[in-house]
Amino acid sequence: MKELFLSFTILLCGCQADVLRSSGKIPLENTSANTSGSTHQISHNLTNVISGLYFGSFESEYGNLAWLLEFKNGHAKLYVPPNNLDIRNLELKPEGSISFETEKGLGDLHYKFSGQIINDSLEGTIDLFSLRPFKANVTLRRIDTNRLKQPEFYGLFSNVEYIEESGDLVGDELIILPISNDLFGIYTSYENGMISYATKIKRDGNSIKLNIQTEDGVLSFSGFLSLGELRLVLITEESESTQTEIVLPKRREVNNLFEK
Repeated sequence: MKELFLSFTILLCGCQADVLRSSGKIPLENTSANTSGSTHQISHNLTNVISGLYFGSFESEYGNLAWLLEFKNGHAKLYVPPNNLDIRNLELKPEGSISFETEKGLGDLHYKFSGQIINDSLEGTIDLFSLRPFKANVTLRRIDTNRLKQPEFYGLFSNVEYIEESGDLVGDELIILPISNDLFGIYTSYENGMISYATKIKRDGNSIKLNIQTEDGVLSFSGFLSLGELRLVLITEESESTQTEIVLPKRREVNNLFEK
């Protein structure tokens, strides 16, 4: 299956009003921005309304999918491997509602979000428009990137590379994100449809375990972090001597996941 699905992390720059935390909504002037221009610049009014890094996941017929979106320095992008999609037509309304859509990606694939700003989350509905469209409810939870403990454990770990002869991207990647007192991951295999799956990660020191729900079943991995790289092993019924280790060097920190 060659459809792209997403990961979703939202970065919206500026300071979040105290009234948001007390009332659950942000009162603000009716503000909108059309980011269809080449720079996709968002108005300063929008960047001063909400701040934060957000992650969300939802169940679908394809498995447990992840969302990753960034609003930063007046620009907005959605993380959809192998590229980022620009966010357009972002609207914020007085009652605290928020909506936006993405530009079209491969195969005219694109997304729309409509929801509400509630405390440190965005709650709403995602629409996927493609050959196999669907709708899903999602809660996007805020990550405080200013208080990361042991930052070496978070970020993008990847061995993805471009094969010039075939023009293909091959490899795997795992993004590790801290949310409250838990760890979550976004796993993408570039040789199996580039679908980004969400997973909760169990950590014990430098060791991790994760179970990934795909449309074909559950993939279970164990891993170990050392010297700036993550080593993963797919847990199967085979003996350990026949199992292949996947080495994922750390490529990016949480704060620059969208940088090229």
